[in-house]
Amino acid sequence: MSNQQIIAIIALPILFISMYIVFYIVGKHYRNLQWNGVNIAWYLGIVIYWIIWGITFPILLLGWSKIIQLFEFKPIGIISIVILLIPLVFTMIGRLFMKYERANIKGQIALSGSSIGTGVLEEIIWRGIFIALFPHNIIWAFIWPTIWFSIWHLAPGTISVINKWMLMFGALVFGTCWGIAAIQTSTIIWSIISHICVGFIRIINKPNKGLAAQPALAADRQGAECESRNAV
Repeated sequence: MSNQQIIAIIALPILFISMYIVFYIVGKHYRNLQWNGVNIAWYLGIVIYWIIWGITFPILLLGWSKIIQLFEFKPIGIISIVILLIPLVFTMIGRLFMKYERANIKGQIALSGSSIGTGVLEEIIWRGIFIALFPHNIIWAFIWPTIWFSIWHLAPGTISVINKWMLMFGALVFGTCWGIAAIQTSTIIWSIISHICVGFIRIINKPNKGLAAQPALAADRQGAECESRNAV
């Protein structure tokens, strides 16, 4: 096993522990701060996650050329398409039973941007790195990162209104679908599209025109709801 492979394997529990600490700290200090219906603590944690684990770590581990190769456009079969539709269908069904407060226009733009960023960077971390380093090993290319992708959601779950165990289970199901599709197609481009679509389905609402005039307590509830939607 190469040094790159060993580093990738041991990095995932380190990622979880470090980000759990980060979300705990930012949640403790900034949980009640809101910006246009968006929870500031959640955003701070996500930005740190992006910078350290979504950008810096993959570049240092794989290099730009290999990262770019992960985005190569490759044909996709019917089975992979069906698998990638599963997270979207489950998310749309969830919208029928879960009540989401509405952020205003600025909040929705910010959350939409985070959906794109999270969709791209998480697919690099949790799928791309491992299919690149372990192209013929199902345990390390799929099972190991899928398990830790699920566990990692306990970190943002510390400041989410959604039950963190439910959040982890959902991530396990979605991560399984994205992982299978990435392995079948040997690219992360299709799982990225599915991941981003899931984020959009969760956050896009018709803006509430009266948001700015609502009491502070209502705004706090809106922010807490909004920050939880884009965690997967």
